Amino acid sequence: MKTSMLNIRSAAMLAGAALIPTAAVFMSGLVSTAIAGTATQTISVTANVNANCKLSNPVAVAFGNYDPIDVNYSTDLLASGSFDIRCTKGVTAALTINNGNNFSSPNRRMIGGTNNSIFLNYQLYTTSGRTTVWDSSVGGTVSYTAANSNNTTETIYGTVPSGQNVSAQAYSDTVTVTATF
Repeated sequence: MKTSMLNIRSAAMLAGAALIPTAAVFMSGLVSTAIAGTATQTISVTANVNANCKLSNPVAVAFGNYDPIDVNYSTDLLASGSFDIRCTKGVTAALTINNGNNFSSPNRRMIGGTNNSIFLNYQLYTTSGRTTVWDSSVGGTVSYTAANSNNTTETIYGTVPSGQNVSAQAYSDTVTVTATF
């Protein structure tokens, strides 16, 4: 009986000794890393950039003094004004100017400040050559395409035609610039 008991004890010691390296492996974390898992998920990231334009910094078309009996008897009075436009990069806008508050075909007109039945005719143009009227017609539209989102200055060229028979007083009108995009 002593021999079989000794064999059992020897076998148990050998089995225990074999478990020591296995326990050391678990304690070192090598096996725990081998059984860890991961999971992934993709998430969309989105944004919309809207087409937009902004008009700002208007500078009046201020003609100054019109002299119907001397200088402007035979020479047009010229002036210019401007405004800034800023659009989202790549946006194309059609720029139009309405006919003002006192239009009577085919003339834009400034109204007299003290006698509102007297008008001084004027016109607004797309270029300094003053050949194309800037209005809301198909041919009178200025096309603007934004190369970037910075301000761009657009110039309005104005003319008060010579030889108008008008009284001495201040004249004015208001026009509206529109960007359609």
